[in-house]
Formats: sequence, C-alpha cells, structure tokens
Amino acid sequence: TTGDVTAEERPLAVLLDGEFWAQSMPVWPVLTSLTHRQQLPPAVYVLIDAIDTTHRAHELPCNADFWLAVQQELLPLVKAIAPFSDRGDRTVVAGQSFGGLSALYAGLHWPERFGCVLSQSGSYWWPHRGGHW
Repeated sequence: TTGDVTAEERPLAVLLDGEFWAQSMPVWPVLTSLTHRQQLPPAVYVLIDAIDTTHRAHELPCNADFWLAVQQELLPLVKAIAPFSDRGDRTVVAGQSFGGLSALYAGLHWPERFGCVLSQSGSYWWPHRGGHW
C-alpha cells in the first residue's frame, strides 16, 4: 500500500508475474516516489507470483479458475489487511506476455472487478503457436 486514503477510494492494482516486479525490475521504489509526488494516487498493489514456468503456462492464459480464485480467495485476504475500492474503474490488472493475455481475459470476463487493463505484449497467439491455426 502506498499512502493513506479512505479505503473506499483506494485503487487496487494487480500485477501478474509479481516476482519479476518485486525482484528483477523493482517497481516499489518508483510507485512510492510517484505517490509521494502526487503523480499516482495512494493504492493497494498485489503482486501475484507465477511460481514457475509450468504453473505460469497453466494458470495465466485464459483460465477462469485462476481468476475466480483471485477474486474469491486472494482479494478478500488482501482486503482484510489493506482495504481497497470494489469499483472496477478503480482497479487495474497488468501483465506481460501470458500475463498480458490473462489481464485482458480478466477485464473482458469480469469488467465490474477489473475495469482497467494493461496488457504488455500479450500472447495473443495462444493457444495456436507457430502459425498452426
């Protein structure tokens, strides 16, 4: 969580491949700095780890069970610790590659929860790799 604001107003950002954003490309110092300079609103950031490539390839691409677990299991636990807005227009889900495909899938299927999507180089070839349609 960055900054203090009323829980009902605090945006939620779900970042897929969380281990990348926590370790390889540490995003937290930038988010904190931008929030302190009032260039970003105070928000709750949830970084979801992919565990490994096998789990990532199974869980991220267009997997309703994954997103139902995020909504029904993970987000209530997060909300108990760091309250956030329930509004879809105050929630962003972001990912790259399979994560980008997954972010768009969440936004299309649950726009009331995931109203803002950032898909970076989404794997839109999935499930047809190598030109075999």
